Amino acid sequence: MFEERNEVASPVDGDGTKQSPYPEFHGTREEWCLRVIETVTPILAEYDIEMQGDREIRISIAKVKGNEGGYCVNSSASHDGRVNHIVISTRLEKPEHIVHTIVHEMMHAFDDCNSGHRGRWKRWANILQMQTKGWDSSPMLLDIIGRVLMKVGIPVEHRSTKTRAPKQRETSQIRYTCQVCAGFARVPRKAALEGFLLFCGRCDEEMLSELDDFSAWRSRREERADRTRKEQKQQEQPKKPEPSTTADMDATIPPAIYPHREFFRSVVATRKSAWATEVMQWLDEVAKPSSVSRVSTIVPDVLRKHIKRLRQALHPDKHSDKSSEAIKSATEIAAYLNKIS
Repeated sequence: MFEERNEVASPVDGDGTKQSPYPEFHGTREEWCLRVIETVTPILAEYDIEMQGDREIRISIAKVKGNEGGYCVNSSASHDGRVNHIVISTRLEKPEHIVHTIVHEMMHAFDDCNSGHRGRWKRWANILQMQTKGWDSSPMLLDIIGRVLMKVGIPVEHRSTKTRAPKQRETSQIRYTCQVCAGFARVPRKAALEGFLLFCGRCDEEMLSELDDFSAWRSRREERADRTRKEQKQQEQPKKPEPSTTADMDATIPPAIYPHREFFRSVVATRKSAWATEVMQWLDEVAKPSSVSRVSTIVPDVLRKHIKRLRQALHPDKHSDKSSEAIKSATEIAAYLNKIS
């Protein structure tokens, strides 16, 4: 019924790969499992581990949910109540693990699944020094598995089908953590992928995204610190006082008029109109000792207000008969007034 090779393979093949010390079994996986049950039953009987009642065991290999290596079904689920069905998971790959699982489930079948992992099953497991879960085997159990595989062989046709890990769903929210106070917040994934920056409300520090690189985050933090230091240094440098009110602005004199202020006064003083009076008041204010140093590029309102009349009064052609110094002053003042008009 079963085709079997009794020769033991050499430990190392010609290409240097290690081979199993057990013979090879050429047949279906179910046939191999049935041969394992037939072989291991008398071995377990040596330890008084036997079927309790008149039942038979059937076995199959199929996909099993979760990480279980297999399971046994109570005989009450069979049509005549005399069959315990063992299912071995296809994800098991090593023959030693498969035999270990078959022995584990056979003890459930012998007890008709009445004790679970307690009672009679636990007493039998203690005899074999078998753990409830996993494939950690005692020397006694390893000896039983070796005897079975040496007699039955390893299933050449068996191919394990390892279950894939479930695909993890990407979270829609990305966590941002403050590196100073360990506070955290969450931001939509789309915004985080677009480079959204979030600052801690307590520490005013940029929070680190779980998608962000720590070195890049640290570089941005150092750049901000450098900019802050430069801004503070600029703020600490003394600034030249600028006029803050209209009166202060009227008390300043442009640099282009300051060297020629006496000539400017003499020309305006000859005019007997209202605009000349306002200009003279401005010149008197500038002439005060506290205002001598107020030379500013800001154009006083009085000049803008009477720019046309001043340009006419200070036109160089009207002073051509005067000294060269007066002509020079008139020319420079006229050029300034043309510039600001």
